[in-house]
Amino acid sequence: MAWRIAVVGLGNMGRNHARVLADLEGADLVAVCDPASSAERFARRRLRAPYYENLGQMLLQQSPDAAIVAVPTSEHHSVARTLLEGGVHLLVEKPLAAKSGQAADLLAMAEQRGLHLAVGHVERCNPAVVELRRRLVAGELGRVFQIASRRRTPFPARVMDCGVAIDLATHDIDLMRHLLGDEPVQVSARTVRRFHPTHEDSLIALLTFRGGTVGVLEADWVTPRKIRMLEVTGDRGMFVVEHLSQELSFYQNGARAQGWTSLDNLVGVVEGDMTRFAVGRTEPLAVELASFLDLLAGRTTVLASGSDGLAAVRIAEEMLRAAASDGSLGTSPEAATDHLR
Repeated sequence: MAWRIAVVGLGNMGRNHARVLADLEGADLVAVCDPASSAERFARRRLRAPYYENLGQMLLQQSPDAAIVAVPTSEHHSVARTLLEGGVHLLVEKPLAAKSGQAADLLAMAEQRGLHLAVGHVERCNPAVVELRRRLVAGELGRVFQIASRRRTPFPARVMDCGVAIDLATHDIDLMRHLLGDEPVQVSARTVRRFHPTHEDSLIALLTFRGGTVGVLEADWVTPRKIRMLEVTGDRGMFVVEHLSQELSFYQNGARAQGWTSLDNLVGVVEGDMTRFAVGRTEPLAVELASFLDLLAGRTTVLASGSDGLAAVRIAEEMLRAAASDGSLGTSPEAATDHLR
């Protein structure tokens, strides 16, 4: 059986979804929908699926089983709601919605109608992350002391409707929850707006998880190159994930030799062997969409659920509230240095 799937939104991510779905076994790309004239030109030139400008017309004429929602974040709630009302299973690009109240509404609606609601936290499908989680679950690191993420990139002019907390940090909020199987109980944060006209474009946050692990999260749109890294430190050493190259390495705690000075006998960590694991490289988006088909078929999946998506948005909002209440440096380069004058 091939699932009839539509893609709503033909921006960068929507076009990639359509590309992968067009060649994915078990999926039948039956429609694409986006009101932009550039989207129509792309669809007619590159895709075999029928193009629609109007979402209601697409639902009426094609009746898809499922849809990918890849519209701007501010439109996630209204578009997803229309599709759920039409009885369509959904994979919504992260974040699930611009606000936690909207995300909660979509989750409740999907549950009431018995529809699948997944969220495109695609980093879960990065093969290096998949292998890291397998090793953490197997206890190879022992106790996890700290999980630290760095997600830094040049300013993306396409993202005007939200800041880095909702658009960027939700990636790593979800990853931390996914890898630790735990929830943060305390959040503190600082934000700054340097270039974005309306929202924060730099964020540093500290999360304390129920089990005692500390999370350190950096996200910004002010760095002149892409950085995507995750470090997990514990009893036996540190795992490092390079998201872009899909590499997983382990830095082992070395054995401390007994020395002849009192400093040599102090208890602590010393540098040991480094191992880089062989990880089969795949396109995370293709893994994500294959996993969505598994979800539709009732099989186990690594996808983030609607509940996971709601949690990520809620925690991102907590970061913004914490930054505001703790005295964020705030609105401009000038404001950021006012306290020094």
